[in-house]
Amino acid sequence: MAKILGEPIFNSIIDPEPHLPAPGEAAQPRRLIASKTHTIIVLVLMMALSTWSYIRAQKLLALGENDHRVFTYLLSIAAEWAMVGYIAWGVKRSGGSLRNLIGGRWVSVERFFIDVGIAGVFWIVSLLILLGVTKGVLHAKDNSAVLKLLAPHTGLEMLLWIFVALTAGFCEEVIFRGYLQQQFIAWSNRVPVGIGLSVLFFGAGHIYQGIAPAIGITVFGLLFSLLAYYRKSLRPGMMAHAWQDALAGIALGLMDKLKRS
Repeated sequence: MAKILGEPIFNSIIDPEPHLPAPGEAAQPRRLIASKTHTIIVLVLMMALSTWSYIRAQKLLALGENDHRVFTYLLSIAAEWAMVGYIAWGVKRSGGSLRNLIGGRWVSVERFFIDVGIAGVFWIVSLLILLGVTKGVLHAKDNSAVLKLLAPHTGLEMLLWIFVALTAGFCEEVIFRGYLQQQFIAWSNRVPVGIGLSVLFFGAGHIYQGIAPAIGITVFGLLFSLLAYYRKSLRPGMMAHAWQDALAGIALGLMDKLKRS
């Protein structure tokens, strides 16, 4: 009885969707998921958005205030969904689909809760690792000034921030762990190179938050990349990513608000 009950669960953990290609899977390393031109355009758009975010962050630091959080949140949501839309279009043109890029379909309630559990455990472990990196490497300097200016303060901002976090959880996992990671693996024909490049672009995209936060985010990105590659699904990472962004942003906003009151 234990074997009958336990074997399907065990198999679904180690091989959640064997008939689907895994995000970052190197079994067919030469098969690009989109054209090279499409990927170059994606990278250019990402760097343009990152540059704009950096310039915007520097202006906020100079002012010391941010009275346009709602506008910033809405723009961020629109930009990330537009990027995912462009990626989905490029992947479809090459014969793929966004569903296969995400992987790990929930064909049963059991698989859904397995992914929820994996996301929860991963989130806790990754936070502990990130805390160790922060204390061991980035210990002395407070680099949260930009984050405090971006964090939500009012009820409306906190509501919108949840949508920002959900958007980041879905869209950034598709962009970095799904699309770029798999595409870079195909280009280089090497899994470590593909993962490494996607992680570097992920960290570079958050440089507007400051050097130390960007280093921590790069480490976070590596952990998410490994999760996506070995789980063969973006879904647990999407959940953990959304939880992290939502809770961290709201907590930071509430603490900053209390200090000012």
